Amino acid sequence: MADLPAWARWRGDRVAVPWSVGLEEEVVLCGPDGEVANDAAEAIAALPPWLAARASLETHACVLELKTGPHPTVAGAGRELAALRGQVRPRDAQRQ
Repeated sequence: MADLPAWARWRGDRVAVPWSVGLEEEVVLCGPDGEVANDAAEAIAALPPWLAARASLETHACVLELKTGPHPTVAGAGRELAALRGQVRPRDAQRQ
């Protein structure tokens, strides 16, 4: 293992340090006809600020990414991701 670069070597001293986990999920935006909608930037701009802080653009204009903060457990990150997912609404639902 000594011939591995430093970044690839296991850091045994880090085992005692608690790890955290965060999750990301890509959301593909579709129009009423089911075709992809290249409106991710517009969609993020329309989100409430607290939710926009947890969203970002992806490579494709029809995709936005939801991301959690760091959590001590996968279950906690999963709960936050589910809550974020539940707040992303179709454009028509946001207008009601």
